[in-house]
Amino acid sequence: MHSLALLLILASAFVHVIPHAAIKGTADRTAFVWWMLAGTAVLYAPSVFFDGMPSPRAWLFIVASAILEVLYLLAISRAYATGDLSVAYPLARGSAPLFLILFSIFVLREPITFGGISGIVLIAAGVFLVGGGHRVKVQHVLWPIVAGMMTATYTSVDKLGVRLVHPFLYIYLVLILGWIGYTPLILMRNGLAGLRRTFDAKRVFLGALAMPLAYGLVLVAMRMGLLASYAGSVREVSVIVAAGVGAAAFGEKVTPTRVGGAAAILAGVGIIALSG
Repeated sequence: MHSLALLLILASAFVHVIPHAAIKGTADRTAFVWWMLAGTAVLYAPSVFFDGMPSPRAWLFIVASAILEVLYLLAISRAYATGDLSVAYPLARGSAPLFLILFSIFVLREPITFGGISGIVLIAAGVFLVGGGHRVKVQHVLWPIVAGMMTATYTSVDKLGVRLVHPFLYIYLVLILGWIGYTPLILMRNGLAGLRRTFDAKRVFLGALAMPLAYGLVLVAMRMGLLASYAGSVREVSVIVAAGVGAAAFGEKVTPTRVGGAAAILAGVGIIALSG
């Protein structure tokens, strides 16, 4: 694995936790996601100068990714409403690499090595342990798994789309379209008055700043040639950070099982870095 691509993915993992912690800390998570997307539309407006107008073919990937992003945001919002950050986040992020193996092999036709597959599986096992292993309640599993499937799907789409558009323009357009698609759902659910009540300037700013940056770094790494399956797996280092944030900020438990899971994630990253 290219060392710069690895550093970009690891940086993304740390940044990625910020918007998720912001979402978890709000009373109405679904409405708050709308505000984050609105903030992104403003803060990242200069992205339109990064590249020319996308081609019609590129727009197909952008629109598809935006639809998947909306589905992901709805699923992850429900996941946080029904479970702990340190459980829902690892399950959502940890299931994605397993789906990505299938997509990478059968859809993207990526040349994944045996060592790479071993590392991905080890990371997925690690995030399951960080999420609590077999003690996770069934009712807390569904929405995180749906979110993980959406993550794997839009990552596969984006691997193809980012070849045609600058990464930061690509993610900006995806999130803008996602915001537009998300708006009718939120207005039906909350109304304008409900949206106004959920506005939190500090959290919105942090989430809106971090969300596109985190994934933009992943897109840059994939545009450099990093396999989607490896990019999607290595960034799951973020589950370790999320578990730490969950413990420090929300009083969630850190158990020996979760510590062992963190070790498995780091070992998986090491295997991918050396042999992937």
